[in-house]
Amino acid sequence: MIIKVKKTHSKNNLNSISRAEDLYLLYENNYKLFEKKILASLKDIKIKEADANNQIELLFSDLELPPIKVTIKSVSRYTLDCSMHYDQRSYNHSSIKTFPFKINFRVFKDANIIEAQTVDDNNKNSSINTINQSANKTDINIMDQKLAINSFLHKWLTMIEDHY
Repeated sequence: MIIKVKKTHSKNNLNSISRAEDLYLLYENNYKLFEKKILASLKDIKIKEADANNQIELLFSDLELPPIKVTIKSVSRYTLDCSMHYDQRSYNHSSIKTFPFKINFRVFKDANIIEAQTVDDNNKNSSINTINQSANKTDINIMDQKLAINSFLHKWLTMIEDHY
């Protein structure tokens, strides 16, 4: 007896699978950018995992763009909690309107991925607040929110790679 099993996917399910794949690729691409520009420069620095107050702050500066501050705190041997924002002394810079916020993310070195977790809007920019407020608790909207936040991180990391 031969039994055939036919998998059927709804349009929403296919859309969710595609978005999940896009999100994971974004996680991987963000890690590659972060590793190339930031982790490579920290190779020789040993971070003690046991010290809760142990963190590294990096400042990337360029003549045309405002300085970007990256804070890295070790959670474990393979996990880092990080944040990235413009240096507070540069909030009057003309190009700061492009990214007026602080982004928090977690680096998983063993999996070679980065997951952006939150975006804190310092200037109460309505477009960023809309992303956070309009998301219902459906999988698609949560996926859209994760894609948006990780896309912001990708823009920051690309800008650091290109200009700093």
